Amino acid sequence: MFLSGIYVKKHALSFQLKRQGFLFKGFWMSSHAIIIVAAGKGLRMGFSTPKTLLELEGVPLLVRTLRNLHVARIFQEGVVVVSEEMFDFIQGPFWKQWELPKEWSVVVGGKERHDSVRCGLKHLSSDASSIWIHDAARPFVSKALLQRLKETIENGAHCIPMVPIRDTLKEVKGNDIVKTVDRGMFRLAQTPQVFHRVTLERAFESAGKKGWIHTDEASLLEQFGEKLKVVEGDPLNIKITTPADMIFAEAILRSTERDL
Repeated sequence: MFLSGIYVKKHALSFQLKRQGFLFKGFWMSSHAIIIVAAGKGLRMGFSTPKTLLELEGVPLLVRTLRNLHVARIFQEGVVVVSEEMFDFIQGPFWKQWELPKEWSVVVGGKERHDSVRCGLKHLSSDASSIWIHDAARPFVSKALLQRLKETIENGAHCIPMVPIRDTLKEVKGNDIVKTVDRGMFRLAQTPQVFHRVTLERAFESAGKKGWIHTDEASLLEQFGEKLKVVEGDPLNIKITTPADMIFAEAILRSTERDL
């Protein structure tokens, strides 16, 4: 009876900590869920086709992104957020044609990125304690990068991948150069960005009440007063937003050195 009581208390404590969003490595296995944001129209690409459906050597960007995420075997859940116009096609014939993960779902997003992320978050089960958010237009996310992020979030820290700025960085005003900026003080942010669920939900709630404007979820948590860890990013984890990016993507795909 005494041992049974200890067992019950231990697991009740584990459940309560999990509900509050705390992570203690080795205390329990975190449940990881990923939201893939694919609701953008990709106007900068200059095509009528949504950019995530553009093909690299016959395979759509969205398919390449989902395959690389799924094969990592990190995520217990996945939600792809798409526009209302594309919903029926993506969750129907497209999903079947490319044999995408049956356990992952497709949902309709909102007007802005943060609206789409919140839509995805609402469709995840309550078991998901670590929330990953990834741009569908980053098809070259690697297993090594995903593993670095997983280790960091399971050690208790919100985290995002970042890469150094290689070019000289200038501050400008109109067409005039103001000064040269120390590039060593800056990094370029990538995705996936990874957060504890409870904190992310509270940050979204505060943003709604206070009218915060944020370009990604990392900036949202910064406004909320949270600290985030920098994880070494991947220079090949590019986001495809312009036709020139497609040229780079084709070069990456042809590279024999790339292990996805």
